[in-house]
This record gives sequence, C-alpha cells and structure tokens, in this order.
Amino acid sequence: MSTEKKAFCGQLSGIKSVWKEENEQNIVHIAFKDEIEGKITFLEERIFRYDVDPSGEFASYAVPRDEQHTAKIQQRPDESDEYTKPEAVISDVDGQVNIRCGNVSVLFDKATAKMRICHKDKVIMEEAAPLSVSENETIQTLVKQEKENFFGGGTQNGRFVHTGKKISIVNESAWMDGGVASPNPFYFTTNGYGVLRNTFSDGTYDFGEENKEIVTTAHKEGKLSAYYFVSDEENGRKVTQDLLRAYYHITGNPLLLPEYGFYEGHLNCYNRDAWSEESGDKAWNVKGVDAFDSEGKTKYESGMATGYRLSEGQHSESLNGEKPTVATENYPESVDTPYEFSARAVLDDYVRHDMPLGYFLPNDGYGGGYGQNGYYVQGGVNEDGSSSEERIAAVDANVENLAKFTEYANNKGVASGLWTESNLAPDSDNKTYWHLLRDFKKEVSIGGATTLKTDVAWVGPGYSFQLNGVKTAYDIVTTSENFRPNIISLDGWAGSQRFNSVWSGDQTGGNWEYIRFHIPTYIGSSLSGNPNIGSDMDGIFGGKALIAARDFEWKSFTPQMLNMDGWGSYMKSPFTFGDPYTGINRMYMKMKAQLMPYIYTTAVSASNIDTGNDDTGLPMVRAMFLEYPEDDYAYTRAMQYQFMLGANILVAPIYKNVAADEMGNDVRNHIYLPDADQVWIDYLTGEKYQGGQVLNNFDAPLWKLPVFVKNGAILPMYEENNTPDEVNKANRIVEFWPAGNSRYTVYEDDGKYIQNNTEEEDAYGIIDHISYGNHVSTTYTSSVDEGLAVLTAQPSVGSYDGYEAERNTTFIVHMSEKPESIVAKNGSCCLNVTEVESKEAFDAKELNEGEAIFFYEAAPKIHTYASKEEVKLAEMVEGVRTAPKLYVKLAKADTKKDTQTVEIKGFVNTFEKMAEQENPNLEAPALSVPEDGKTSSSICLTWTKQNDADCYEMLVDGRLYAMGNADSYEHDDLEYHSAHTYRVRSRNAEGYSKWSEEITEETLSDPWRNEIGASGTITWIGGDEAGALKYATDHSYRGLFFAAVDVVTDKIPFIYDFGAIYELDKFEYYPRDSYGSGTVQQMNVYSSLDGKHWKLEWDGAAHEEWTYDTDLEVEENVKTVNLDGVSARYVKLEVVKSPRNFFAAHELPVFKKDGSKAFAVGSTNKNETVAEGDYTNMKNYLGTSVKDGSNFVDQIQKRCGDINMNGVYDVYDYAYTMFNLDGGTKQTGDVAGKICLVADAKTVKAGETIAIAVRAEEVENLNAFGKVINYDPAHLEFISVEQKACIGQMENLTVNKKYDDGTAYVNLAFANRGDKTLYGGSDELAVITMKAITDVNISEEIECDKVMLIGPKFDLIED
Repeated sequence: MSTEKKAFCGQLSGIKSVWKEENEQNIVHIAFKDEIEGKITFLEERIFRYDVDPSGEFASYAVPRDEQHTAKIQQRPDESDEYTKPEAVISDVDGQVNIRCGNVSVLFDKATAKMRICHKDKVIMEEAAPLSVSENETIQTLVKQEKENFFGGGTQNGRFVHTGKKISIVNESAWMDGGVASPNPFYFTTNGYGVLRNTFSDGTYDFGEENKEIVTTAHKEGKLSAYYFVSDEENGRKVTQDLLRAYYHITGNPLLLPEYGFYEGHLNCYNRDAWSEESGDKAWNVKGVDAFDSEGKTKYESGMATGYRLSEGQHSESLNGEKPTVATENYPESVDTPYEFSARAVLDDYVRHDMPLGYFLPNDGYGGGYGQNGYYVQGGVNEDGSSSEERIAAVDANVENLAKFTEYANNKGVASGLWTESNLAPDSDNKTYWHLLRDFKKEVSIGGATTLKTDVAWVGPGYSFQLNGVKTAYDIVTTSENFRPNIISLDGWAGSQRFNSVWSGDQTGGNWEYIRFHIPTYIGSSLSGNPNIGSDMDGIFGGKALIAARDFEWKSFTPQMLNMDGWGSYMKSPFTFGDPYTGINRMYMKMKAQLMPYIYTTAVSASNIDTGNDDTGLPMVRAMFLEYPEDDYAYTRAMQYQFMLGANILVAPIYKNVAADEMGNDVRNHIYLPDADQVWIDYLTGEKYQGGQVLNNFDAPLWKLPVFVKNGAILPMYEENNTPDEVNKANRIVEFWPAGNSRYTVYEDDGKYIQNNTEEEDAYGIIDHISYGNHVSTTYTSSVDEGLAVLTAQPSVGSYDGYEAERNTTFIVHMSEKPESIVAKNGSCCLNVTEVESKEAFDAKELNEGEAIFFYEAAPKIHTYASKEEVKLAEMVEGVRTAPKLYVKLAKADTKKDTQTVEIKGFVNTFEKMAEQENPNLEAPALSVPEDGKTSSSICLTWTKQNDADCYEMLVDGRLYAMGNADSYEHDDLEYHSAHTYRVRSRNAEGYSKWSEEITEETLSDPWRNEIGASGTITWIGGDEAGALKYATDHSYRGLFFAAVDVVTDKIPFIYDFGAIYELDKFEYYPRDSYGSGTVQQMNVYSSLDGKHWKLEWDGAAHEEWTYDTDLEVEENVKTVNLDGVSARYVKLEVVKSPRNFFAAHELPVFKKDGSKAFAVGSTNKNETVAEGDYTNMKNYLGTSVKDGSNFVDQIQKRCGDINMNGVYDVYDYAYTMFNLDGGTKQTGDVAGKICLVADAKTVKAGETIAIAVRAEEVENLNAFGKVINYDPAHLEFISVEQKACIGQMENLTVNKKYDDGTAYVNLAFANRGDKTLYGGSDELAVITMKAITDVNISEEIECDKVMLIGPKFDLIED
C-alpha cells in the first residue's frame, strides 16, 4: 500500500494538536486538519521560522533552480550554535494556541488556523485568512494595519515604499522603471515585523493595491517556509534597524567593500578590436580639459562585437601595449599593439586628468579575453576533458598579461580585476578559442584580481544560479588572499548581499529618466538588505554631457560608480566632454574621495558592524524616515527624490529639467528639509535654511548639486586624493558645523583586509566565517555654550597592521565671524597658537612640536580642483563665495594617547532669519491657476509679485513651501484627478503678509483611462531580451521595449487582443529616447475583429517617413495614427522601416473613444456578452450583404457583425453569435477534415432539378459550416436545402439571396447554438436542390469546393 500523501489544495482549516519533541525546546510541531503538518522554530526570541509542508519533509534549505547550486540563502544552518535557540512555551486557552518565546507570541485560532504574531500586548502581524496552499502556490493573506508602510523586495526599479502597491519577486532582468533586476523575497513593515520567504521560487506581494485593507504574499511553491522577524521598537528608524539586523542574522552581513570599491571604476574590452587615428567603425572623441565646444581628439574603433578578427596591417588594442607570444599562429603577423590603444593608456588618461579612480576592469567576455595568446586557436581538449599543455600555456600567458597590467595599475594605486562573462576554469569544449579561456584561481593568485563584475555566464537567470556563482567567486578570493573582494553583480537574491554589491543593469543614458528612476531604486534597494548598490555613469548606452555631469554629481554621494565604456554614444569617462564638464565631474569625485572616512564609516555600519554611531545595520543611502522617524511625511513617495547619506548629509539630485538654460543651469523643486528646529546648511556655499519646510526654485547651476549638512554635523575627511593609496593618514582632517552638543565616531582600518575561515557541514556545504581584522575608532565631539565652542578629537582606540598613531590634525570650522581667540591642546599641553596670512600659508606650514596655527577665511572661493586650462568652469564659479571658515592645524600628537582640543572663544555662527511676524506693509499676492495650467499629474500656479517682497511662501496641502523670488510653481508628481489646496504670502526681512485666500484645484483625469492595450494581451514572438515587453504598455515613458532582431524582413507582428470590441480613437508610437536602433520610421497598422482577418488602417509606405527632433523629450516626439471610426478587438503593428530593422518603443498605447464601452464579438446589439437579442438581430438579417444597403451596412457592418470583413453576413459571422449563446460552448478540439459540394449530375437541362450534396470527409470537432454559393439566377433557381439527421443538433441558417443586378447566392450555413455536441464523421450533411432555367454545366455555374469548417474555438478550414 502506498504511503504517498495526496497533494493538499486549499486553506488550512484548523488545528488538531500542538506539541514539542523531547530535547527540542525551541521547536513546536503543529498538526493541522486535513493531515497537514507545520513547525515553528525559534532561533532567537524575536526570530522564528514557520514551515507548512504538505509533504511533511520540512527541508532545511530552499530548493535550488539546479541541483548543482549549493549556495544557501542562510549564512549558516538553523542548528548552529550561533543562535541561542530559546525555549518556546505552549499554552491552549479560549480556543487559541499560544506559542510563546519571551515577549513574542505566535497565536493560532484553533478553529480556523489563522495566525497572529504579538509582542507583549501589541498585535504585530495578523492573518486575514488562513494560509492557502496548493500544489504550485502558497499565499499568506494579512490584515493591513492603519499607517503601516511596506519596504523591501529587492531592487524594485523606481520604487522604495510599496504601500498600496503590488511588486513582483521575480528576476525579470528588467532594468528600467517598474522592472525588477535583483529581487529579494524579504519585506518588512513599520508595524514591527519582517518576513523572509525561504525559497527560490517566483513571488508576488500585494501591499494593498487590490484591496486597501489586505496584504497578500504569494510564491509559486507548494509549501510555506519563512523566517519571521519581530521588533519591539516604536519608531520607523529603530524598527528598520531591528528588522534589517535580524535579516542579516539569518542571511549574513552585507559585504564590506574594500575602500577602493567606493571610488569610481572603469570597465571595457581591451583585447579584441582594431584602432586607428584616421578612420574606423566608430569615432570616440575626447576633449579633456579643452573647452566643450572645441574639436577634441578623435580615435576610431573597429570591431566591437564578439567574433571580430584582426586583419593584417591593423593596430590592435591590448592591456599593456604588447603582442601575444604563445600560440600565435592565427595572429596576423603585421598587426601591432601601440601603447596609445592599450588599457594602460586609458589608465594614464585618468592620471593625467587628475581623476579619482579605484579599480580598472578589462572585460574577458564578448570576444575580448584578457590576453591574445592562443588567438583563435581551438582544440587541445584531452579525452578526459582536461586541457593539453599547449592550451594551458596560452591561458597562463594571458594570466601573466593580466598580472602585468595589475602591477602597473597597483603602482598607480588602482586595483584591477575582470568584467567577466566566461567560465571560471578552462572548459572541455574543443570549439572554444584559447584566448577566451580563463582560470579564475590563477587570476586571483597570479593575476592579482580582486574586483569582479559578473555577467550572464556567472549569474544566468539569477535566483540560486546567481547566489551560487557569487559565493564561488567570493570563497575563491577570500581563501586565496587576505584581500577583500569587490564583487559587483546583478540578478541577486536573498543572501547575495554577503558576497556582492548590486549593479542596477544595462540602461540607456543621456536622458533625465535615467537619473530619476535610479534615486528611489537606490533607496529601495538599501531598505531591502542590499546597501552596496551602484550603476553605470550615464548608462552603458547612449549618453549626453549634461546628464553625465548631473549623474556624477549625485552618485558621488552613493556607494559605487561604474564607467561602463565601449557601448555608449561617447567614451564613458569623466574627462570626455571637456571644460566645464570635466572639471565638474572631477570636483564631485574629489569631494567623495575626501569624504571617504565618513563614507567608509557609514559603509561599515551598513555592513552590520557597530561603529559607535547608533546606526548599526542601517544602509548608506537612507530613506528620509530613517533619520526622521517621527515625521509622517518622510515615509511617503514625496521623498523618493532625495535621501540621506549616513546621518548628516542630505542629497537632492537634479533629475529633471525645470527651467534650464542651454548649459543646464537650472533650479530644483521640492527639497524637503525636515525638523522645524533643525538648521540645514548648503554643503557647497554654507548658506543656511530653516528645517520644517520644502524648498522650491532652489538655485542649481550646472556645477552645483543641492546637498546639505545638518547644523552640528561632524565630518571626518582625507586630504585631496585620487586613490586610497595616495592618502597620508598622518594628516587627519575633521570638518565641524558646531551647534549644541554633537559627536561622531570614525571607523578606520586598512580598507582591504579580510580573513575567511571556512568550515564544511554535510547538509549545508561551505560555511564562511568572516573577519575584517582589527580597526581603530576615533570619536570627535563638538559643544557650543555661550560663545565658546569646544572641539575635540578623543584618543583613538584599537589598532591594525600599518596603523600609525602619530598624526597632526586639522579642524575646519564653519562660523560667521572671526573668533576672539583660539586655544589648542594636545592632551593637557597648551600649544602655541599663531595666525597665518593666507590659506596657502596655512597649507604649506610644517608644524613643530608644541605649535598650532589658524587661518580665518571670510569669503572662501568654491574649490573646484580645476586645472588652469579649465576656464569655463572658473567663469561659472567666479564671484561665488562661501560662508566663512576657520582652519586650525595642531602639531603631531599620539592620537591613541592624547585628546586634541580646540577652544574657540567668541564663536558666532548666526543665521539671519526673516522676522516671524505679520508685516502690514506687505500685500498678499493674488494666486491663480492659468487656463492651461493643469495636467493629469500637475498643477501650475502663478501669483502677482508684490512691491518690497523679497520672497514668497506657499502652503501646499497645508505644508510650508519656500518659493524664493519666483512668481510661479508647478506642483507635480500628483495623483490623477486629485484635489489640492494652496495659499501664498509675500515676505521680507520685516515679516510676512497675510495669506491669500485658499484655493482648491484638481488635477485632470487619468490620461490613460481610455488606453486599452495594457488591459488586454499581447502576442509577440520577436523577443525582448534587450528591453522588456511589459514596457510597451506600462503607461510610462520610462521603460524601453526593445526587440534587437530583424522584425522588418520577417514581418514579425505585434498584436493586441483587447478581449472585446472597442470603438477606437488612436494609436500612438513613443520612440526610443536615444532615437537609435529600432526607432520606427514606417509602420503599418491593421485592425481585426477576430485576429484572423485584417484590414490595413495605416499604410506606412504611403505616408511620409516618421522623423524625430532629438532635442525634444520622448513625449514631444510622439507619432499618432488616427483610428476614428474603427472598431476592433485586435490591432496589429508591423514595422516597415527602422534602423537595423529592430523595434523599440517607450510606449505603444491604443486608445478607445472616451465614454465608449466594450462589447462582445458576435453581439450586433453591442452588449458586453452575446444575448438573445443578438440572435434575433442575426435572424433578421441572415445572408445580407453590401448589396442590401442599409440593412447590411447599418445593422450588421457598422455593428461589427461582418467579422471576416468579406461584405457578406455568413456562417463565420453567425458563429460568433451562435457559439456564445446560452452560456457559450464548452466543447474543445481543433476542427479537421473536409466538406465538399457534390452534384448528382454534371449537366442539367432546362426545367430539370439537381441535387447538390454537402458531404463530410473524415471531419472532426465541427461546430459550424457553410459557404456563400454564387450562381446566375438567369440559369438556376434555388428550391430548398435539406438538413440531414447527423447534424440535427445544428441550426439551419441557410438563406437564398437574389439581387436586381442579376446576381444571386445561396448563403449555406449550419451552426451549433451554445454548448451543443460537435459533429465528427464522414456523412452527407445536407442537400441543396436547385432547378435549371436553361441548360447548364454545373461545374461552370457553381464552385463546389472550399466549404468553410469552423471549430468550437473559431478555428477554421476554408480550403
């Protein structure tokens, strides 16, 4: 007798019993009804695992996508002694089972099996319905609590807060807004719980989109295995910190990157293509420090694709400017490798342009390799799959080539590694070219690789594939060398954070959307347990100077920056576009390099290591609510375009054109400065702003990023540097904005050490035990009391190899007036303090023991780090002065022993506020909305300027907005058809006017309300690997649908099925924003009622080619096809002409007429479903045609009854009515066979009758049949049609039609109504009787073949 359990399908229906086994104090077993078993395992008091497994197996680990994948989501087994495994206590009271561990209770209703989680008396989580388990999906349905916000889910592009939304936990490899690239089956809520689903299966989480009171989380797996995390904290910061740390306790701490990993990286292929200074496939123009409008210097590249082979006489690129030496029989003899076309030369360019650079990665894939030894040589695989000595020699020679480059880069302070596509070790495929083989262990141990940018071969489809790949690489690096790896990957999953940083994917730059969607993406990824995130600078594709500069600005305040060179419209480097862009890019990367002690300390905290700053486990890029948890506004989507870098720096990127001039000088709107008691300081200029308001019209010239620091902030710094190796840590710098009492502890180590003591456990595999070695902590303090500011550097604690405690210290102090006096101390020893005359003298002065110097700079210039050649940047900042600074330098001291102190007497840091009182001399402006001032997502307001007013303020939905001296404001990013309130007042130094009268305005209706393409289904076989199909109809101009195949030659159709007929209005084409490959120039548009018979509505070749103004936004380049008067269920697009014959679009919407409703195919009364009235109408007009005039045109054709569009109301048209009556047919199967007309005589004399049999031959699954039989009424007369018993279930709908023009036809038609039995067989189905009026030859009078056979799903045979 089989003991196999029958698959369970349904909701849990109650609990039978609960118990613990002996010696399992932390594990509780649950027997549900229906023979289902569950298990609760407490690993910590506030971390437990909940499993429900119909099979009863309770596997410890998620089922991988491939059995060869051994990496686990968990960092260690649940049985590990690293968990305390506290005792769980069971009680059964009042129909409830309570499984309690400390203050945490997991309660089950015995009757329903619904679960609740409580901390003390607070309900943290509550099921709204019992857990639902089926063979292929498990769904947990929860109560959505009031004011509960939801975060997590991994890299959900363009999103950070998911409240009221639905997200996919699916690796879509979709890298634009709305896509998912590194999903994570982990989410948490501000109500105090988090959930990690222990699975590699796809999921969907709905946080109140379908039902605002319900949360559903589902995974495509027939069991539940999940870890639950509980927080007892009250505010959002502490809750997030608790839950992220709990998540890390299970899945592992995020990788602490080597310090160089936070500097910019450069990546490209360097062993494939040919170069020239004269001509080639692609021109790369670089202007360096020359003006942006200068000619620059151009080099030409040829090849740029896998499989490219060098030809005689060409100049080849290389790593080191050296030719290959091993297995060179296929390397063209006259090809050389000039140094100027080498990777070394590119690295030299960074040095020459004084650019920070952390790492440099040659690409070993896409036909590149990291050497040309074994160039296009194949074979060398032994019978056992191993490689011959010759094959290995080529690999070793290429590894040595990499080692030479690494040595060169390291000597300049730059790390090296690989952007890798290929396999880890030499494969066993004789067809693999030797120069593309690799050996990762040798690359690390000999080649010196410490950085790895993984690509498709490593991560495959993601999930367990990715996790296994990055763990393999991580373990090789960390067990081969004590050098911390910098592994950059995509398509991650839960647990991958302990091995790699997250790269956001391949995108097209050169547009504002590229910056816009990345801001919430970084915030959201950071809240998902992936704090190490980075992306390409201005995208890997496309690009523009302005976007690149703005991208460099804001990403200099984020973890990682990658120049993915070789695929864009320009060389992806910070020095490409010339002055001022080169200088701006340098300026911000230098800022980042100087801020590295602060950034690195924040990164340590993000790696779940205690730095002493009370932010352990919090990410680097922080959502505003993490620093302002009591501010409800900080949790909203209104905060998606700004963030905190650590605790003290607020960054508001420029992500759209608001009012830019031709150079990109602009303003930024909607910068929220929290906390009305907080003063915020412009990091670049020192200008002060009161918190508790929203800044608008904030001046943001091209060189300026809106970035602010809190008053009271302390930021440790380095000297100016381009690599970590350049830093002289003997010169420490600390910048203070003294206010009240504040402190900051900086974490310092060597920035690269790691030790991994692995162990192996049978079921788990290799367990990593990570140590970053020793470190030093130094706390800086600031206190201000009645004009005395006291700044200290406390004694440093700890040590590490290479640490030198003897250091001098420079304090940079922001203040508004020169101090009365300064006292400086090393320990208890007062130093002799002298003033110097200039900043140059201050910087140059070498101090002796017992000395200190200071310099007060009343109006410092903006420090751009620009060379003297970069005059345009100098012109931009000429005249710009910042707030005063005091520089104090102290002589060297033993920083582990001595406290270094600076006392500033007469400390003043005034904030000139406008008077907070009504000024009766100021008039309130008149506020209005222009006639064209509203869209579906924005409201534009204007007001009258007032005499003597210096600036204006608004109340926008009750929140204070500072408007500057503007007289207009666009309130954007609003919900469709939403109401908003506004008031405005004027201000000057003496106070403010009265508020204007409040006005309430509504945005316009949803512009997509009539768009029907997204609501139906799309048929597309042209692929979408280059840009997901979903972006074609996602009602956004952000994501790009891109089919990189020949759609023109093959005429690949793009077909919409709306599910019903609509009266159409128009089709619109929104082109690719780069206007490159796939941008449609000509397109055909067809309509259909059945998806089989098509009518050409727009002939692309008959109209002018579509052209585009590349200076305009995508929305402004829309192409419209008018479909007024067209009704259709289907629309088909066919690209006739496009660059490279590809197909690309940001949106492909089809709109119905406003106010019109859908109706069913077959309902000539235009009802939602086919009804009896449609049958009556059908019977009234059976057999009509265009020759019947209005009877056909008005009653059938205009009502979409002529479905096959042949001008005759025939059996095919009837079928759509007949099959759908009485609830519709449930019959299935494809129609097959043949029906013919067979006359009983070949010739007939006048006055005689002829019988024409309708015969079936091996027919299957027939639901209707018919034919329009044309005849000459002067020759023949229709008598009758006789239906045979074999089709007795069918209705005879045959009619005879005679017209005054001397034509006639028998409209033969038989069809099943509703769910009637299908016909099958070989029989005589019917007999048509006709009478000859003259002598006739039947074959000349009547076409006897091509009777139409129709199956139950409207499949047909017409031949």
